[in-house]
Amino acid sequence: MRGQIYIFGGYTVAEDHSERSTPEVWRFDPASETYTHITDIPVPVDDTVALVHQDRYIYLVSGWHDTDNVDLVQVYDVEEDRWFEATPFPGAPVFGHAGAIDRDNVIHVCGGTRVVPPPAPGEHRSFAATADCWLGSLGDDPSQIEWSAGIDVPSGAFYRGAAYRDFRAIVFVAGTDNAYNYNGIGYNGEPSEPRSDTLTFIPRPADLRECEAPRIRAGRSAPIGHWGTHEGIRFMDIRGVVQGNIHGNTRTFALGGMGANQTVRDTVVELPRFVMAAEDTVLYALICVDPPVVGSDPNQPRHKTFISPANHEPL
Repeated sequence: MRGQIYIFGGYTVAEDHSERSTPEVWRFDPASETYTHITDIPVPVDDTVALVHQDRYIYLVSGWHDTDNVDLVQVYDVEEDRWFEATPFPGAPVFGHAGAIDRDNVIHVCGGTRVVPPPAPGEHRSFAATADCWLGSLGDDPSQIEWSAGIDVPSGAFYRGAAYRDFRAIVFVAGTDNAYNYNGIGYNGEPSEPRSDTLTFIPRPADLRECEAPRIRAGRSAPIGHWGTHEGIRFMDIRGVVQGNIHGNTRTFALGGMGANQTVRDTVVELPRFVMAAEDTVLYALICVDPPVVGSDPNQPRHKTFISPANHEPL
């Protein structure tokens, strides 16, 4: 972001296996290879999601704080070196989730692991990976988020993968469906294995939100988006990705992570780009029909506007 790399929080593990979330925030300058300690996170979190908005704000959505998840959305203002809170996350607080912001300034957050309360007094709580997705619309006020429920990940729970924007799609890559702590062994005692799929979510274009009833043809209301499934890259625990413009092309990379059999990786992998398929275009090529004018001939053809999702303009 602005030629700098920001590193937020994390956690430490003591000899007794207790964990502590760390508040430190570091800014790394690749040109000078120097680190600068900037303003700490007000409520330290780890396993959170960091999202960049307007090349100025970095949103930390939910995450783990010391002993439990939090529903906080903490926002760092790069220009003023200060933190403020935004509208809280509405779902069950999670850690190990993934997210990105689409072209219409909508946050997409999916997956993660929630805390399940003890079933009875004296028993232990448990952890459950989730497929839940949430959407958050951003407006002029960076502290206000209009949250709504999204469409769940179709292939089940998604944990410790990553998400990134590719053209109009939000890509969810890597990860696992079996939640674990730091060693790759699930809370259920079973070894976690990487997912075998990569998922793309094509959001409904903002134009169509303005073209719904009464103008949209009866029975043709648009869904909020559409999931696609592709071959996976089979590793997990990457938490995030690095995107950059190289010779005019946006390229996306994942560093390290954990592969099959809890093998820690030292590789850098370029992640795929996805071109919107024809069926995705058809999905949103809805027909908006002007309502009849009072007193006009009901048999007179009315003006039709075809909305193209590829360029968000009438055809």
